[in-house]
Amino acid sequence: MKSSKWSVYLTIGLMLFALFFGAGNLIFPALLGGVIAIAYTGAKDAESIARPVSKGYALLFSIALYLSIGPFFAIPRTGATSYSLEFLTGWRFVQVRWQIVLENT
Repeated sequence: MKSSKWSVYLTIGLMLFALFFGAGNLIFPALLGGVIAIAYTGAKDAESIARPVSKGYALLFSIALYLSIGPFFAIPRTGATSYSLEFLTGWRFVQVRWQIVLENT
């Protein structure tokens, strides 16, 4: 079954909205702008937008862009949130929570 172009954009846009806005990150507006730019230009990815400058620049630009969105901002934020919720609240809270979970199964 072949999907329409706009349904794919809508699906990816909603997933990105849920991923970044749901996590409370401030990078959502910039990412949304990039998604809209790619959709507006008809490019298939960020590398093809930067390719008119040069192939090397396009490769470095796309690598820096993808790394800044995921591994450099989103992953440390989720790790910091997990740490602050679990380890800084104390192990007693974790023990009580697991005891409740195990008793109700």
